[in-house]
Amino acid sequence: NGAKNWFYVAGISVQPSEIVKLSLLIIVSYYMSRHRMLPWLFFAVSCLGVLMLQKDLGTALMYYGTTLMLFYASSGNLFLTGLGLAGGAGAAVMGYKMFAHVKKRVAIWLNPWSDYENSGFQIVQSLMAIASGGLFGQGAGNGWLKGIGAANTDLVFGVISEELGLILALCCVAAIILLALFAVKEASTARSSFYVIAACATAMIFVVQTMLNVFGSTDLLPLTGVTLPFADNASIPAYAVPAIQALYSEG
Repeated sequence: NGAKNWFYVAGISVQPSEIVKLSLLIIVSYYMSRHRMLPWLFFAVSCLGVLMLQKDLGTALMYYGTTLMLFYASSGNLFLTGLGLAGGAGAAVMGYKMFAHVKKRVAIWLNPWSDYENSGFQIVQSLMAIASGGLFGQGAGNGWLKGIGAANTDLVFGVISEELGLILALCCVAAIILLALFAVKEASTARSSFYVIAACATAMIFVVQTMLNVFGSTDLLPLTGVTLPFADNASIPAYAVPAIQALYSEG
């Protein structure tokens, strides 16, 4: 709860950063394809500045990582990419010093059991749920992690692992990575450099978002509140439970 980045319109939750994500991909890709650095750099920095003011550091990390990788892919400039990495590291240190909730998340990342009843509760429950799910899971709808706060956002990978098993959870990740690889492969045949860069940008943001969610749920990175692509709600529909259970019963 270090940041609240959504509001409600007629009972519908709206998160502006998700709309800006698409704008970032299109604008950065457009100006990179025309070798105009200042416009896309100004837009990207402005987005990051607003996210810092919102304390939405998880989305900021995703934006920054995607933009930096895209710059290297389109220019091949290793020196400026290195400067970007150094700048990102400096911004991370600054964010750590400025925001108390970031310090808490890093401390819990290093040792979630140090305060497992309070700050470390989410990640400890996620690790226990992944372990209890094993390779084949407890069965669709039979998990308890979905009742934990923010399970449908921060801990989606943990919920899938518990209910459907680690094998299917890894298959979900593999499907996203394969989709990204397919996008990059198909982009190489495009006639316009804009489409090539835009396809690569979309693939990169899928991969970065997936890494942040999976690594956060397994305590390989601090929790960032970033969801798993195509799975931003961990609740399995009731109508799907019998079909999934039938697949399990058939081996």
